[in-house]
Amino acid sequence: MLGPEQYLHDPIVRAKTYLGRVNHAEASARARAKNGAAI
Repeated sequence: MLGPEQYLHDPIVRAKTYLGRVNHAEASARARAKNGAAI
């Protein structure tokens, strides 16, 4: 297991790939609808 300062690959690329997998606007809307919050 790698420590917090040791990355197997470039952490920026890894983060962009991770964030690109999820439609965050859709997920946020689902969470708001589930919790009954109206914005």
